[in-house]
Amino acid sequence: MLKAVRELTGKSQVHTLFNTHWHWDQTGSNAVLGAAGTRIIAHENTRLWLSTDVDSKWEGRKYGRLPVKARPSKTFYTTGQLDFGGESIEYGYLFQAHTDGDIFVHFKKANVLVAGDVLSVGRYPVIDYITGGWIGGMATAAQQLAARCDDRTQVIPGTGPVQARADLATEQAMLVEVRTRLSKLLAQGMSIREMLDAAPTRDLDAKWGDPQLFIANTWQGLIRRTGELGVSIV
Repeated sequence: MLKAVRELTGKSQVHTLFNTHWHWDQTGSNAVLGAAGTRIIAHENTRLWLSTDVDSKWEGRKYGRLPVKARPSKTFYTTGQLDFGGESIEYGYLFQAHTDGDIFVHFKKANVLVAGDVLSVGRYPVIDYITGGWIGGMATAAQQLAARCDDRTQVIPGTGPVQARADLATEQAMLVEVRTRLSKLLAQGMSIREMLDAAPTRDLDAKWGDPQLFIANTWQGLIRRTGELGVSIV
């Protein structure tokens, strides 16, 4: 990847790197670039997760903290802006969505919006409840991202090909519908296994794929927010 960046820019040094959240597939360049003096920008929660050991129970995996130079060197809480190479760049926090440290990066002149793993391509999105993600926040984040787009905006997901505003709107509608369905099942006192057996997303699976991890992780996020959802578990 770094070779491709050098070929595209003609530069050997990367000036600024954004971490859209803490997961290692989005922070894999931190160690090399941080040690070389690259400024790494992220939400403060991302820096905190990268500064501690994380026990990701849903993956059955533990992540060790990164070395100091591999952690974000510039963090923020709400929004930020910078001008670089003639481009106006806006970035901002998406609250508790895929994780609790998700951000977007919007290249205004180029009309490119980096959405990270808030936007999922070809599969149900991952809800990392261990580090603050939940389906309600994902739906809100998708709506916020769509509001920043026009019909020509190129939307860059964490994984997969370039998307468009319509893809964000489609995901947001799915998330709202699934949140409603699963909240009703949760109010009946259903466990994860019972929800999976009820197949509440059967009509959506042809488009979004295997729902098991999605439903299981969504349940974990919902059970922590029964008061906010107005759900009384029977």
